[in-house]
This record gives sequence, structure tokens and C-alpha cells, in this order.
Amino acid sequence: MKTQIGTCALVLVLATFGGSASAQDREIVWTERAESTVQAQLAQEQFLLTLFNTGRLPFKEVPMDTRTTLEQVMRAEGAWVGPMTEQVASMLCEVNRDHCDQDSKEVEANTLANQSKHVGGTRSTDLRWTVGKDETVRIPDLRIAQVWKPEPADKGAKVEATGIKIIQNCLTDRICIDDYVPQEGANDRLGRFRGVKVATRSTDGSGLALRLVPQLNAVVSVSEAPLADYEEIVKDRAIRFDFNDNQFEKLNQSLSRGIVGGVQLRLEHGHDTGALSGFESEPLAPHTKDVFDSFCNRAVHGECPIINTDGLASMAVAIVDQVPIVDDELILSHCDLGKVSIIRLSDRVVLEHQAGLDDPNFDCSTVVLPHQVLPEHHGTHVLGMLAAERNNRGISGLLSGLPNLSFVVIPFDSVRADQGDSNFAIDIAQAIDAAIFEQVKVFNLSFSYSPPQNGGKDEIRDRIKKWEDHALFVVAGGKEGDDANEGPCETRPACFAESLENVISVVGLETVPDTVALLENLDEPGKFLTNFGDKNFMLGAPARNIVSTVGTSSFGPATGTSQAAPQVTAAAVLLMSRGNVSPKKVRERLIYSSRLSLDTIDQINGGALDATATLMKDRDQVQLIDGCRITGSALDLRREVGGNLDQGSFDLTFLSGPQLSLRLRDVRRMFFRNNRGIFFHTLNGTLKREIATFTNNPEKHLLRLSVKSFSDECADRFAVDDLATIKLSEIADFISRMQ
Repeated sequence: MKTQIGTCALVLVLATFGGSASAQDREIVWTERAESTVQAQLAQEQFLLTLFNTGRLPFKEVPMDTRTTLEQVMRAEGAWVGPMTEQVASMLCEVNRDHCDQDSKEVEANTLANQSKHVGGTRSTDLRWTVGKDETVRIPDLRIAQVWKPEPADKGAKVEATGIKIIQNCLTDRICIDDYVPQEGANDRLGRFRGVKVATRSTDGSGLALRLVPQLNAVVSVSEAPLADYEEIVKDRAIRFDFNDNQFEKLNQSLSRGIVGGVQLRLEHGHDTGALSGFESEPLAPHTKDVFDSFCNRAVHGECPIINTDGLASMAVAIVDQVPIVDDELILSHCDLGKVSIIRLSDRVVLEHQAGLDDPNFDCSTVVLPHQVLPEHHGTHVLGMLAAERNNRGISGLLSGLPNLSFVVIPFDSVRADQGDSNFAIDIAQAIDAAIFEQVKVFNLSFSYSPPQNGGKDEIRDRIKKWEDHALFVVAGGKEGDDANEGPCETRPACFAESLENVISVVGLETVPDTVALLENLDEPGKFLTNFGDKNFMLGAPARNIVSTVGTSSFGPATGTSQAAPQVTAAAVLLMSRGNVSPKKVRERLIYSSRLSLDTIDQINGGALDATATLMKDRDQVQLIDGCRITGSALDLRREVGGNLDQGSFDLTFLSGPQLSLRLRDVRRMFFRNNRGIFFHTLNGTLKREIATFTNNPEKHLLRLSVKSFSDECADRFAVDDLATIKLSEIADFISRMQ
């Protein structure tokens, strides 16, 4: 998958960077990949009109000087790139009524919801400007910069130019973007023509072949309070600006339908901003690259999604695990871990614990061998996968970029768990209650325990059930290699996933980009180092030699489902923090958006975790059999009957014989290979999976899709905002937006 789809995964970056913005102001950092003039026009138009129609586009007054049109003013002031569009010109006329008059008509009610398709509820039919060179005009108070970014060229691409350098194009005095430009004496065309190939490591063409692609970027400060600029505008317009949006949710939802993110910003102090960014700058990043690559499914999407830290819900994640305790004192002093809260099992008291982040005695650079990672390092290892600080000292945890996220540790003695101690279950259950009151919404349980002795009540299960509408429990699947389809599933709490909708059990996988393969037991060939079975085990993630925090100043590899579970926990936290999503919906989304394989349909209900696909929750995703990938809005399904296209469903035949008729609105995933498919759909509010084939000729069934973005493989077939009609027989994969 080329970079376009990868950078379209998440659509808006909302960030508070501090500085001059007031308490009610927020800086929006926007970026759009635009390979053509038309794409650039549409992107800028959508950005500006959405801000304008939500009452948040600030304006400034500038002199005309020697310029004769506002189009020239906009470009000279850096508020526009390329030719102006009619819609933006109409907006400029709206805020410059002393110098412009226009005829307009109100738009239809169904158009008002799309904030980028009109100007204050109207469409202009004619503009008449009267402005002189000695006068001042209003234009948007922002700067849009076009920079050139590298992305992989086609395999076998011939290198045409070398000698690039990187400069910083600064949007503000604090926020800068890398721009790739020619070095002195290099080919003047370099970086200014689409398709130019460059080499990054050598001058003879032996380096990595890239191409430079233009991107638009902007920073604008928006306010919660109504701007004076809009008070006059709204008096006689068809819509009213809504400022009752304290978390900017409505603005985010509007922008999420069309504005894409893909640039990596660099603040002046050198720290990357946002979750999933900046891990490459950590000294031990090569040891964690495979985890991040798999987590984001970079082989398909190109890059990790851009997720910034502001505007996300405040929440906590709990790690229930064994943690070193010496002489009744908790030992969690690792050089790459910061503050965590600890809930003591003995009395449920919540303690604030400062780890060894600021201790100068920790050099934080030692990587130990697998046999040096001891059992007592287990809890610290799991915590580090999520919470290791981005501090240029070691590794970066998957959630280290979320400052509004807190970590709660519930430490326990593993001996008590193994012995089926009934008081152990009670202690854990009560600690779960305490964690809920600390705003924990996701629990990571990388452990298993024995059932209560004498068939007693399972307090842990009851407590998980109690909080089914409030918290998701991500559970390591266990390492025994048992096939739960061949007998009763006895691994607790992983086996609760079959009956409890807020439990998701995770199997261990090998780190293989193109396949889904269970973690093999190298000591016993032919066996797995993970439990499995499609009715109980929902999802998988890489689990071999995962490097994380151990001891007090070291890092080391560990293997097992305990290392797979935190990756799913991280994706669940990111998804839940981006909106009020129930645990059940989070679980379903993680499952049906995973990287599927027909080879593991009896082993896992879903496939390998694909956080990028999961987090692209506001768009439908389509992959065609020729590799073309599209995102947009699936409108309906049509069936060709007697030469006419009728509204319809499509029929599936299960491999066992029966048939099922599915409507598009019930479909969550269609994954089709060689006349055989995996279909996820909802039935009476529950997610179901079918292994089936099409009953009727899929050539006769057509999916209609409003296109929002697409990969390079299909650039000559689609355009943004096109209404595409695609035969089901052409579709290799379809992931629906989150319902």
C-alpha cells in the first residue's frame, strides 16, 4: 500500500502546543497530500470552509498594495497555494461586504451538514468586486505551506537525481516541517516535479529509491468563543454557528470526513508530538521497530496513523500483573518509566509511585540476553511496552505519546494465582473496582489463574461481568498450546471471551508482515507457544523476542502471549480515547478490522492486529483485487436485474451448505480470496463471522462508494468526491466504518 492511504488513516490533528493561545483557544495542525493542482484546491477549500462554517476561521486585515485581486493577496500572504476556487472566493466576498457584492441562493438542508460544501448556508452565483490598491481587505489569518516529502518509489525505479537536503519550513516560531530541497549544484528539478526519483544514501543510485510528493500544511488557532468577525455574517444567513462544543467534537467530526493527516511535525525543542510518532528517535528503536511496523501494519498502510494528544478523552489503563516486591516494598524503579498509580491488594489504597526516570545512576542503555530476563521482570516488561517514556534514553512505549493517559498498576503475587487461592480472586476483584474509580477503562491482564478450589464462585469473572458496559479487559491467551476447539477452554480469564462481550483474548503470533502465523514452540516442533481456537481467541499480535523494560536500567526480549496483549491494549486505548465508544464496540472493531487470513480461521476469530485500519473508523475501506485501495462512504448495494439496478442484498452460501442474505448496512467486513471469504456482520446487535462464498454471481452486484482518498494504484480510475460503482467480484477486502 502506498503512502496515500497510510496518511489518510486519521484525518485531523488537534493539538495544544502552549504559547500565545488563550485558555479557550486551540491550535489545529492540518496536513494534506496533494499531487495535483485540483487536489490542492479541493483540500484547501474543504479546510477553510469547514472552519468558516463552524465559526472558527480567524481573519486579519491586510493592505492591497500593488495587488489587484484577493487571489494575489491570499497567495502573497501565504494563506493559499495555487489557483483560487469559486467557493473560497465567495467566502472572501462574504467577509469583505464593503468591497464585494454577490448573488446567492440557499443550499438544501441535506447539504448543510457538510460544512465544506457551502458558504454560510448559501452558494454564490455571481461576484462583483470593487476594491482599490489603497484599501485593506480581510483574509484568513493562517499560513499554508507546501513542502515535499519522500515516499517509496516503485520497485525497480531508476534513480534520476541525487543530492537532496532537508530544511525546516516553519509554520509558526515553534512548529516546523521537514522540506526536501536540492543541494547546491544539484539538479534544479529535484523535488519540484512529481515522479522525480532520488537516492537517500549514495550518489551512484544504489541508495533507497524514493519519490518526492507535495503536501500542504497549516496551523490555525481556533476559539471556543464566537468571533466578532462572524456576528454580522450570521444575522441573515441560513445557518447559525454552534459554539457549544467544548471538546471540539463537532468540528472534529466535520473535518474527519475529508481532511487527511500525514506530516510529521517537529517542535523547536526537538520532541516529536503525538502518539505513535517519534519512537524512531529512541536509542533502542531498532529493537522495537518490528512491533510498531506490525502495530500500524506499515506493509499495507505505509505509515503509522497521525494521532495527536489534544482533544482525546482523559482516561487510564490498568496493568494487572506481577511486579517485583522485596521486603513488602514495591520495586518499579526503571530508568524509562515515569509516574504510575499503584493499587495495593491488601487495602485498595491508591499510591502514586515515581519510577527511576530522573535517577542519574541509571544509564538506561543496557540490552540483556533472553536468559537474563527473569520471571520477576514480567510486570515491568508488560508495563514498559505501553508506558516507556519518549525521553531519548531507551525505548518508546506504544502509549507514551498520550499525556492525558495515566497508568495504574495492580501488582500481585504469582504464587497465589497458581494455587487457586480464593482470597487472591477476591483481592483482584476489589482492586478492579478501585481501578474503575480511577477512570480505568481498559485493563491489560497478561496472566492466568487457577479456578477457585472446590468449585467456588469466581470473583474475577463476576467483577469483569459487572463492568461490561464500562471497561474492556484485554487478556493474554496463555502459552500451553491448547486448541480450545477440541475440548473445554480452561485458561482463565482468556476463556471468558466466549461468553463476556467486554473480554478480548489475544494469541501470540510470529512477526511476519504478509501472513498470520501462530507463535511456534521452538522447543517442541509442531506445537504452538500460544493457546488458540476461533470461538475463544479473538485477535493476535507479534509475541517473539519483544524488547521492553526489565530490571532497573536494562531492556531485554521476552516471548509469549503476555507480550501480544499490550499491543491490543494500546489499540483499544487509542480507539476509546477518540470518542465515547463502548467496550463491546471496541472489541468488535478490533476483531473485524484485523489483518485476516483464511489459513487461521479455525485458530483465531479475527486475525493480526491492524491498528491503522481500526483507527480509520470514520470511513469505509475497500481494496480491489488489483491492489487499488480506496476510502470513502459506501452508499448502497445494487443488484442488476433485467438490465436495471435495484436496491439489493447479496446471498452467501456457507461452506457447510446453508444460505444467508446480507444487507450492506449489516456488513462489517468482506475478505474474499479464491472464491472463499470471511464475512463479519451483525445479527440482532451481535457480531457474527461466516466462512462462505457468494451464492449469486458477484458480477451482478455493485457497491456504490463516495470516494475520499485512494492509493497510487488506482489514481487513473478515481477522483476525490467521485461516486464510484464497483463490482463485488472486483473487491478483495471491505472494512466498514464504525457503526
